[in-house]
Amino acid sequence: MSRPLHLRRHVTAVAAGAASLVGLMLLAAGACLALGLVRLDARGTPDLAPWLIVELVAGAGASIVAGRVARRLGGSHAAPHALAALVGLVGLLEAGEILRHVSKGEAAAPLGLVLLAPLVAALGVLVGGGSLPSLAARFARPRALSARAAIAYAAPIAVLVAASIVAGQGVPAMGDAPQTPVLAAAAAFDLTITVPALAYVLLVRARRVRWVVLLPTFALGYVIARTLLPAAHQAPLDTLGLLVFPAEAALIIWLVASAARGLAEPSPGDVFDRLGSAAMRVTRHRVAAGILATEAGLALAAFRPRPRADAEGFSVHRTAAYGPIAAGLAFALLVETLAVHFLVRTASHTAAWILTASSLYALLWIVGDARALAQRRTTITGDTLQVRFGLRWRANIPLRHIAVVQPWRGTPPEGGRALALIGPPNVLVRLNTPAEMTGMYGLRRRVSDLYLRLDDPDAFLAAIARSDAQA
Repeated sequence: MSRPLHLRRHVTAVAAGAASLVGLMLLAAGACLALGLVRLDARGTPDLAPWLIVELVAGAGASIVAGRVARRLGGSHAAPHALAALVGLVGLLEAGEILRHVSKGEAAAPLGLVLLAPLVAALGVLVGGGSLPSLAARFARPRALSARAAIAYAAPIAVLVAASIVAGQGVPAMGDAPQTPVLAAAAAFDLTITVPALAYVLLVRARRVRWVVLLPTFALGYVIARTLLPAAHQAPLDTLGLLVFPAEAALIIWLVASAARGLAEPSPGDVFDRLGSAAMRVTRHRVAAGILATEAGLALAAFRPRPRADAEGFSVHRTAAYGPIAAGLAFALLVETLAVHFLVRTASHTAAWILTASSLYALLWIVGDARALAQRRTTITGDTLQVRFGLRWRANIPLRHIAVVQPWRGTPPEGGRALALIGPPNVLVRLNTPAEMTGMYGLRRRVSDLYLRLDDPDAFLAAIARSDAQA
């Protein structure tokens, strides 16, 4: 089948599925009106709760039928996918319009039912079209995002943002009827609908990123539209703005659920290693996972209880006296933050709070880094040497890959990796097979000679000797 005929078949299938859904819902609406289910409440406003219940029940069945029709006529999963996206989008716009009337007191409706209706309809189409397994397989293993794909996605977005800036400047001078902001409506639609559609076509459908990226893309487009368009011409955004909170809530729920599954999975290492596994489950991208794991790890280390003095492993922070140094840096940063805040506030409150927030983040970074150095320790587990240098570096080295472990004095030669806070290393670990070390934000290095500064090097050397003897 040629491509035009193939496309025509899909369009026909989507149209037929949509027509069947609309026809069935019109029958349900007629029955609802005939039975008098839509009534006025005590304040004289329409109570839409009975209709929403009917819409949920009848809509689930009608959407399953519509998905089945689209699948039969289209001959593939493409038609149900497109129909589900169309139904979900129309349902969200309908929900936003209902919520807008509710916020003005012109109607009464439960928030949960309003937001649930479009989700049920879209899922019903996918169920009827047998597309859920197909979607799961498609989104389970996204490919790496290449620079070409990123540019192909960023270029049209830049064009849309530029067009929105032009619209924002041109809308106030649109003849004698500024109350009809055509350009503003077009810009709002492009930033909130077209941009997520581009993300789906160029990134999600090509399995470059996971589907959840559509939620922050929509929210970011809405924020940009609010910023660029004049306040007098943001009426098209009022309805779309009601969808931002559900999108953010869905994103947070998905992140928390994915992270919880990743933390619950059995994996070697400590809680920070499991945090890295959870970040990889969430992002499915090595660099993004490294960034997310580092930021979350710093926050976790900053507020995590201090480890016991007899905790297992070999520490690096005691003899270096790094704690007082970090405390001094944190105190100096706090004093400087207060002074800069009051100084900049005389010119701009916004700039002052932005600088203060960045300084507080730097403070969190310093505290988290210092406490992670005390919490994460190098250990020997089974036949593996687990090197941990806070959140800065980590490596799992099989003991059979270690050629020599010996005391060290002096400065490491060029090419060796030194893990020391203050002062020279005191232990050399030479490998017969290079090992990969993972640093903050996903940075990776391969090393053959590893120079450590441990608080108790003699105990470390004895533990390595016992492990070799047992092997």
